[in-house]
Amino acid sequence: MNSNASLIRLTGHDGSWREAISAGAALLAGMALLFAFHQVVFDSVLRGQVRRAADAAIADAKWRCGMQRGRAERADCAANLKLMRDIEAPPSLQLAQP
Repeated sequence: MNSNASLIRLTGHDGSWREAISAGAALLAGMALLFAFHQVVFDSVLRGQVRRAADAAIADAKWRCGMQRGRAERADCAANLKLMRDIEAPPSLQLAQP
């Protein structure tokens, strides 16, 4: 009789491991979803930072082209800027267009 009482105390009120296993599985699934959400948010923030840096570099290049003294120099600068934009970025740096 005494061994049954200790078994009930260890396994739960009804002596079943089902509740403990389902709670553990639910906890594991919840943690996996939280980790996946964290990865998605982290990737989105990183892509946003890269996008802002690229936009700032393009704006700076446009400003520098506009500050060239001669019309021919501005045209060459604008052509070089267009050429640089046409070069395809590596797949790891490509961003979806909004």
